[in-house]
Amino acid sequence: MSVKETQQFMVERMKAKVRMYPVDHIPSLTVLGGVVNIILEALRDVSRDAHEPSHLDRQEN
Repeated sequence: MSVKETQQFMVERMKAKVRMYPVDHIPSLTVLGGVVNIILEALRDVSRDAHEPSHLDRQEN
């Protein structure tokens, strides 16, 4: 595990979404609903992004 400051630095650098839950080392058992919600949110984001033009698809000249 990274120290909290390192985790926060990486989150900001990746411009990641953060979801915090009171969990132990097995979140799929202690907060199953939270895990499911994160997976469903990721699927919605990926599905939405798949239907939008991406800056990665543009070729640089």
